[in-house]
Amino acid sequence: VDALLVAMDHLHTTTQGKKLKSKVLMFTDCGSPADCDDSQLSTIVRGLKTLDAEIKVIGPSICLDDDEEGDGGVAAASSAPMAKAKTRTQIEGEAVLKNMLQRVGGDSLSFHDALGALSHLSRRQIRQTSTFRGPLEIGSSVKINVWAFIRVKSERPVSFKKLSAVSRASANPNTMAVKMDRTYHLNDEDETEVMKEQVISGYWYGKDLVPFISVDQQQMKFTSPKCLKVLGFTKLSNVPHHQYIGDSTVVFVPAPGDEQAAVALSAFIHALEETEMGAIVKYAFRNKVEPKIGVLTAHIKLHYECLIFTQLPFAEDIRQYTFATLETKKHQPTEEQLDAVDELITKMDLTHGVRDEDGDLVEALKPNKMFNPVLQRMFQCISSRALNPDDPIVELDPLLAEYVQPPRELLTVCEEQLSKIKDLFPLEKVEKKKKEDTTAAAVFKDTPSLDLDAPDAPPAKRMKTGDEVELSMASLSKAQIREVGSVDPVGDFKSLISCQEVDMFDEGCLQMKRRINQLVFDSFDDQFYGRALDCVVVLRKAALEKHKTDATKNKISMELKE
Repeated sequence: VDALLVAMDHLHTTTQGKKLKSKVLMFTDCGSPADCDDSQLSTIVRGLKTLDAEIKVIGPSICLDDDEEGDGGVAAASSAPMAKAKTRTQIEGEAVLKNMLQRVGGDSLSFHDALGALSHLSRRQIRQTSTFRGPLEIGSSVKINVWAFIRVKSERPVSFKKLSAVSRASANPNTMAVKMDRTYHLNDEDETEVMKEQVISGYWYGKDLVPFISVDQQQMKFTSPKCLKVLGFTKLSNVPHHQYIGDSTVVFVPAPGDEQAAVALSAFIHALEETEMGAIVKYAFRNKVEPKIGVLTAHIKLHYECLIFTQLPFAEDIRQYTFATLETKKHQPTEEQLDAVDELITKMDLTHGVRDEDGDLVEALKPNKMFNPVLQRMFQCISSRALNPDDPIVELDPLLAEYVQPPRELLTVCEEQLSKIKDLFPLEKVEKKKKEDTTAAAVFKDTPSLDLDAPDAPPAKRMKTGDEVELSMASLSKAQIREVGSVDPVGDFKSLISCQEVDMFDEGCLQMKRRINQLVFDSFDDQFYGRALDCVVVLRKAALEKHKTDATKNKISMELKE
């Protein structure tokens, strides 16, 4: 009782005149006598209600439901295993606590249940504080007083601290924390140390290192005074979602107690909603910071209205990539395939993905009900190691893994559609073509040895001269060409059609046309267009020389166009 009175006095002193949410956590085993009569208990109850403080008692196993009471109004059995028998003093103390908790609407947990709750999924409570207080400027004459609050922000994992492993094993493990220090040295043989005050920053400009002192760096920055200024309006369709950047979303509400600001902002919000427009604004949450460009969109709910600010990119933030088109004559989905994908999307609709406790279909994977498995896994391991230092890292909770997996009910419902898509989009194993051996040993394996003194050398024959033979590395390599490749298609095509043993002209033209199509369709933007054009020129020239007619040449050109 004395500890509770001290806690109430502390809350009254520190929170006087402030709008804060108070909470009292009381740890006790009820081993001391509870010298508290009804008048003292009534005083404590009135004080807790005045402070509007939430109270939780951790320690005894108190049952607050009258229909489940045991002896003396205390739970007959504890949720902890192997619970010890309670003394008469503990039973009387728990009865007093139960009376108080019922009158103030408090709650209680046993030590066993409290330790178990440390391993449950939880979120960090963040105090609601404004990040901006100032006017929303529209033109030069309209200003609406607003406050800004961060609505969504990426939560970072807790950072590990550097500790001394030697101190951990010592008699005083509280001295485990270490202090890190950094020194600077020249890049010379002696590694001459440079004092921190003598170190400045520099930037590479080509091959030159340009130095900047701290004063120069401050003058280099482009800063802005604190502001929220409307630059103009645009249709929301002109602001695609994939261009939203930033690690947080900010909401703007009217300043508390300013009725004129509330009316003006409400009219502004409803105007944006009805016209499906967004306001492009310049935003700087405090003085001398880099300004941001973003869009304000209307957000209207039953009990409140606000503007949502989302940061937009500058030209340097956008990656201008070009990708090959998927709309080709060779790869056109059939109507049956399109219908199958439509059915799969309908079946995997998350808006009615799972059933709740009452059996009603509700939305699955809602962000406000999904815990980050990375953060929760880290919290789970830290809690386990703190309570059981010698135990290994606990196994991954299956509940955490389910957050990044499709709901089981959804997979069961769409199993038929998945099988249908598997049948409509079959996968065929493509055998990898065996590469021809183009090493020197393979090229010269059938070439007669030029060493006449070798034991296996053939009888000396008269060397052909003139046009009888062309003995060179090029001729030996050409003999191995059997396909128009992608590295040197022009050279491969010339070698293929110049084969004297077999007429490969028609086959070479067919392969060349396929290679041209591949270069065109696989090209990112105009990356391979130049090579494909060279192939077309060589193919037309070869067709003209072979057939000596424009008809044949034009036939090949028409086939390429198709």
